[in-house]
Amino acid sequence: MDMPSSSLPVSLLRQYTFCPRIPWFMETLGLNPPRPPWVRQGIDHHQRERMLQRRRRLSRYGLDEARLVEEPQLRAPELGLHGRPDALLETEDAAYPLEFKLGDSRPANGHLLQIAAYALLAESSLGKPSPAGFILYGERGKTLRVEMEAHMREKVLKASADLRQSLEKGLLPTSPASAAQCTQCEFLNYCNDRE
Repeated sequence: MDMPSSSLPVSLLRQYTFCPRIPWFMETLGLNPPRPPWVRQGIDHHQRERMLQRRRRLSRYGLDEARLVEEPQLRAPELGLHGRPDALLETEDAAYPLEFKLGDSRPANGHLLQIAAYALLAESSLGKPSPAGFILYGERGKTLRVEMEAHMREKVLKASADLRQSLEKGLLPTSPASAAQCTQCEFLNYCNDRE
């Protein structure tokens, strides 16, 4: 595998899965429109979850002996990716990234890709396997364990390569986003082919 010339944040992979145009607007055009109100709700939710994590027992993850690390900075230079999961559970011989999501429905494909990418970053940064990650979603913090199977790793590598190629082309990518997705996107005003 060729060494990527620059490092991209994992959050762009999640955005790319939602709509390939978002990373293009951000990285190619340097646009940073005001965030919609629900972004503030998500930030507040993350702060609440971090506070709750300090009080929760780690038995919900089956990792009583783990150490909780909040927002670790992780890098995988060989993948050209970096990022900060919301938290990381670290045992003597493994690491498990955690992500907090506000919605009550099961996590979307972009969220699954994001947790898988953080697992790869944890492996590279800490030099230990990351057999799974956890997504806590909804107000009650329903816990979804995401196993790091080979197909998840392949999805991260493919999405990363596709994103990088899209940015290198410099052309506005086509968007498979639905009308419902577009209505919640802060970049809608920049898409001339959307109503």
